[in-house]
Amino acid sequence: MRFLFLYVKDKCYDSFYYFEKCIASALQQKGHSVRMLAVDDKKPLDALLPLTRSVHAEGGNMPGEASPSYDCIADMGAALPLTKDKDGKHIFNLIPGIKLHYILDHPMYHNRILSAPIDDMTVCCIDRRHEEFVRKYYPHIKSVFTAPLGAVKAKKPVDYNMRNSHILFTGTYSSPEITLKKARELDGPYKLLWQPFVNELLEMPSLTQEEALIQVIKRNIQKKPASDSIQKATAESHFKADSSSVADLLDHIPSALEKMYTVDVYLRALLREEMLLCLLRQSIHTDVYGFGWDFFKTKLEISEPKLTEFLHIYPMADYENMPALYASYKYSLNQMPWFKDGLHDRIPLSMMNGCLCISDSTPYMTKTLKMHDMVDYLDYSIEDMEKGALKIKRLVNDEIMSFSIAQKGQDLAKSQMTFSKHADLLLDSLSQIRI
Repeated sequence: MRFLFLYVKDKCYDSFYYFEKCIASALQQKGHSVRMLAVDDKKPLDALLPLTRSVHAEGGNMPGEASPSYDCIADMGAALPLTKDKDGKHIFNLIPGIKLHYILDHPMYHNRILSAPIDDMTVCCIDRRHEEFVRKYYPHIKSVFTAPLGAVKAKKPVDYNMRNSHILFTGTYSSPEITLKKARELDGPYKLLWQPFVNELLEMPSLTQEEALIQVIKRNIQKKPASDSIQKATAESHFKADSSSVADLLDHIPSALEKMYTVDVYLRALLREEMLLCLLRQSIHTDVYGFGWDFFKTKLEISEPKLTEFLHIYPMADYENMPALYASYKYSLNQMPWFKDGLHDRIPLSMMNGCLCISDSTPYMTKTLKMHDMVDYLDYSIEDMEKGALKIKRLVNDEIMSFSIAQKGQDLAKSQMTFSKHADLLLDSLSQIRI
């Protein structure tokens, strides 16, 4: 097959560009033709418009300069599929071939792209519940499949006995207080729902965001205003108006989730902070690489100053250097961004590089990849992170067990978590599409 990967530089630590390069390399090794094309997201037409000129030059009858044709045009992490030409037509509809859009987070963050009337759109998810969501709410999407990303091994891994024994965590810190403030600013029917939505997810963390929101909406509709005062009629009237607008959301779940994305951001920030606090309270040295952690340290200096001794902050490493970073640590922490049946890229990255992976789990990990707690990774639950921190503390004090788990995790990653494996899943899915 002939692939064209569109990329926008300087997005999300350049992770999207890095992932596309890894996938492209895996496809090339399997004998496929791959081209990488840089796109300026401020002027996307400069790169995209020439891809449509396969028959005639614009405004004339003479044959135009033929552009190479591709079987599949892939993009990741940018809004390029929403680009329109001067006539208001979606430019992707003017480019022949399958349009492959990668979703590396919940589909709510891609709602505008997924809702757009783009022909021959195929979606790749990294969570099976996300795949179900796309199938249910975007029936015009031609195809959707799940294929978590892989990882590569560092060129010069450090011997395990010589590695840093702190816990490694890579990712941005967001203040729960600031994200909560944004959630409180939601208006209309969302003002009634955001707090019950948060509570539902915290009380039942096995639910997906859409499952929790639907339950909250239905419960809100069933409520009756309790009022025996002379204002009862007014209260009833307001209740009916609010319930009507809330009920309407059941027919627009993707848009409702997109509007309430701050709830998702808040929960991620809250749980990430709580897990780090649990580690620090167990006197576990933790190295964080990413933006925003200075703010977290400032909070600690006020609330629990003794914990700052165990927190070590470093600049975020770019993704090209991530394998080498993970290959220099014995332990790494992952926390799922509310993925309920998938795999975050920190997991294969850690395991591939012989770094013991500490993570909450999903059915995809335990049933599909056959990952086992205390065999090839260490599992903890977001429902009891204090217990998880104690479990981690026991493990970091057992070098022999830690090394055994890291080694078995690496063996599993080499067989199940490569970009070659991802390419196989991708090619198999694309082979079943007819355009």
